[in-house]
Amino acid sequence: MIFVQIMHDSTRPYRGRFAPSPTGLLHFGSLVAAVGSYLEARWNRGRWLVRMEDLDRPREARGASKAILRMLEAYGFEWDGKVVFQSRRDAAYGAALKRLEHGHAVFPCACTRREISDSTVSAAGEPIYPGTCRKGPPPGRTARAMRVRVDNAVIAFEDLLQGRIEQNLGREVGDFIVRRADGKEVGAFGHYGKQAGQFHNIHQIVTDSKGNVYTGEVDTGMRVQKFTPSAPPAK
Repeated sequence: MIFVQIMHDSTRPYRGRFAPSPTGLLHFGSLVAAVGSYLEARWNRGRWLVRMEDLDRPREARGASKAILRMLEAYGFEWDGKVVFQSRRDAAYGAALKRLEHGHAVFPCACTRREISDSTVSAAGEPIYPGTCRKGPPPGRTARAMRVRVDNAVIAFEDLLQGRIEQNLGREVGDFIVRRADGKEVGAFGHYGKQAGQFHNIHQIVTDSKGNVYTGEVDTGMRVQKFTPSAPPAK
């Protein structure tokens, strides 16, 4: 498990969040993450939010969302506010992506997984995108996805167990996907080929009509340790 400490704004209440994927019943690892985030939020006299990551629709199990919420209630969890379902926020995410396009922060990509598989491999064992379509898709090719344009800046965060984690996105990850070829927005794990289990990404930075960060702004993130290399792009 990783415990990512995000700088807390002392002028507002602490906020924690649990975001399960309804691909089945709540398993033990997810329950441990829920306990950790819940206790951290209550210890800091803050709010604990629940957001359903119902974005991987082919893998979503019928009735799993309700079953997960019933299980949380059975174990004594009490969340603050309404449960947010990611699948109901498509319009907001699409608008956020448009803003990224307007700011030239993303670009269309025509590359296939097979083409990218020939690239340099990262420490996590996944290919690093070589920037093939940064200046536009090759002639005759149709864009299949949208990627975030990264630079060589070092992204860092403090993990309460592992200490300081740093990553140079340009060298270690490459431009990562925020919109897949099938038109679905994906999370920071998208660049590692995973759809389920978003952390901080386009779904977490969308603001509401008053300009406030929509439920995604949290103070501590908890994640399985093997996903540590995927945390900096989410930041």
